[in-house]
Amino acid sequence: MNLTIKHEKKEPLLHRKEVTAVISHPGTMTPKQVDVKKALADHYKVGEGVVSVSKMQDEYGTTTTVVSATVYDNTDAYKKFAVVAKKPKKKEDTVAAPAQQPTEKK
Repeated sequence: MNLTIKHEKKEPLLHRKEVTAVISHPGTMTPKQVDVKKALADHYKVGEGVVSVSKMQDEYGTTTTVVSATVYDNTDAYKKFAVVAKKPKKKEDTVAAPAQQPTEKK
């Protein structure tokens, strides 16, 4: 797996870098997001916990993947500014009240 940085935009107020990278993976399948995080963390010499991969896109039949990611300067900035997907709420099993039978009038 070969990582090449195509575009890097520094955002000092948010303590992060927005990165567009191209990963070449000849002879293998598309790399997993965890492997891409590790490769970006090694390239920028930061921990894997401050790297957020937002998009991985490859064309059918090619061996290159375009990755959009955000690399934060430290864990405090990651916790403060990173957008983390919320887990869906569990639907509570509500027990329906038994239907009342109509009473006959006499």
